[in-house]
Amino acid sequence: MLRILAICWLCLTAFSAIAQERPVLQTDEAVAAWREDLITLAEQMEARHPNLYWRFTPEQLAAEFAVLSADIPFLTDLQIQLGIIHLGALIDGHSGVPPFQDTLGYHLFPLQLYVFPEGLYVVYADAPYADYVGSRVISIGGHATADVIERLKPYVNYDNAQSHLIGVPMFAIIPEVLYGLDIIAQIDQPDYVLETSSGEQVTLNPPAQSLSEYEEWHEGRFLVAFGDRSEPLYMQHANEYFWHTYLEDSGTLYVQFNAAVQRARSGTTINAFANELEAFLDETTPERVVLDVRLNLGGDINTYRPLLNLFATHPTINRPGRFFIIIGRYTFSAGVVFLTQLEQQTDAMLYVGEPTGDRTRIYASARPIRLPNSRIEVYVSSSDDTRTTPDDQREWIEPSIPVEQTAADFFGGRDAALEAILNYVPTSDATAGEL
Repeated sequence: MLRILAICWLCLTAFSAIAQERPVLQTDEAVAAWREDLITLAEQMEARHPNLYWRFTPEQLAAEFAVLSADIPFLTDLQIQLGIIHLGALIDGHSGVPPFQDTLGYHLFPLQLYVFPEGLYVVYADAPYADYVGSRVISIGGHATADVIERLKPYVNYDNAQSHLIGVPMFAIIPEVLYGLDIIAQIDQPDYVLETSSGEQVTLNPPAQSLSEYEEWHEGRFLVAFGDRSEPLYMQHANEYFWHTYLEDSGTLYVQFNAAVQRARSGTTINAFANELEAFLDETTPERVVLDVRLNLGGDINTYRPLLNLFATHPTINRPGRFFIIIGRYTFSAGVVFLTQLEQQTDAMLYVGEPTGDRTRIYASARPIRLPNSRIEVYVSSSDDTRTTPDDQREWIEPSIPVEQTAADFFGGRDAALEAILNYVPTSDATAGEL
């Protein structure tokens, strides 16, 4: 028998004895069906994941399965669903349960939130609530925002603490999640208490939307809080996959690489894009080169080779103290793989910004497991996409020049990371620092 199942059913006996005094909410048939789903999930996780126990031991994972299995008779369907979402979140940052699959049919409140150093803020909102953009979220359902964030973290798939910050704001606008975790008392009344930019406190209870309704007004890629805006520079084409410009005043070649894909929305292939950059560099020697990957959530690692070769080999780029890479929590998956491969070929770059949202050892290529009774799909990574050395176990790529993304900068249209680069004075022995 598989390790996780063998241990799980030993744990189940102990947990079942503790749980029997609670009111039963599920029929015997339903309990059997849900437990069959858990058996299928455990079997398929072990069969598919290349290194399932990289984070938790078999005993630890088995205990998580056993707790949910023992609790099933006493939980609502929604609470059991959330339990399965929690199990999926334990695996890695690419594995987990998509909350908007048809089987679940979860909704969203028409806001987009983001965790800044100053707190949780509304960064986008559907038209009727646009006046609340820039407001800080004080509480949800009567619970302090900091407490809500901690209660949501166990349900967010993650690779490090930064990737928690990607997923938590999304879960904080899903009514089913908030209600199932007893954060809100009524599924249609989230009671978001906001503090506006003027200091006024208001309570907001917007009607929930389906994913398709949410996407009708939402600007930009779902989950990414930084969509197209007039300023600063890195948000002017945030929805384009790759583009560049030359800042003549500072002699800076600025390249934004937002997704590892074969073709930009404009139709330009990544190979043509790399050739265009190379032609520019052959004719112009910029004061510095900035590669901005702070919005690069990943994509296909087989697409970016032309860009990787250019940045790794061109002498105008690879000058210590003149080559900068802006990173952040949205630098994830293939975006991080790209950087680890670049590190192996040059030591000229200086990282600027915030730590990346992914580790340097990455499990990806998630494939769905459809549970036989609930029909819930749980995605589980099926490959090791790491392209760095075996001893590279970094939780994230750390910036050489740390620059936080603050709420004041975001709403003020300021790019503190680019400012730090333009103000940087290279020394004769400038290096990439600790990579």
